Amino acid sequence: MPEPLQPFGTIKVLYIEDNRTLQVRIANKLETCGYAVDYAFDGEKGLAMALAERYDVIISDYYLPHRNGIEILEEVMAANRMQPFVMVTGSGDEEIAVQAMKMGAVDYIVKDERVRFIELLPSVIEKAMVRYRLQLKHEHTIDRLKEREELYR
Repeated sequence: MPEPLQPFGTIKVLYIEDNRTLQVRIANKLETCGYAVDYAFDGEKGLAMALAERYDVIISDYYLPHRNGIEILEEVMAANRMQPFVMVTGSGDEEIAVQAMKMGAVDYIVKDERVRFIELLPSVIEKAMVRYRLQLKHEHTIDRLKEREELYR
């Protein structure tokens, strides 16, 4: 029987968003929920932070100064960083969200005019972490099976 997943400790999130007013609202929500959150105001700074430090989850707006969210996702994946990446798009940008998912993002959130998407962030983060841990467990199991197969041969 597989072992149950252990509860998460403090989840460290990088949120890349250029709208400072929105960042304050997001900060209040995520920090109230117990997340440790770092913020970047543009794509270049966000990418540098994502590559320099290990985050449990990276959340990026698509439209950013200097680099967009897809470019950040592409660089993070090219650097073989496997942490969950969530893309935030505006309404009507579903094609961007689909592209992000095909490139390896685990989820996307659509910004709405009333900013209700902020209420969804904690559940999206938790879901992304569960999916990531299950993926790691699956990969570990595959590696162990390969090792045993080699021993058997």
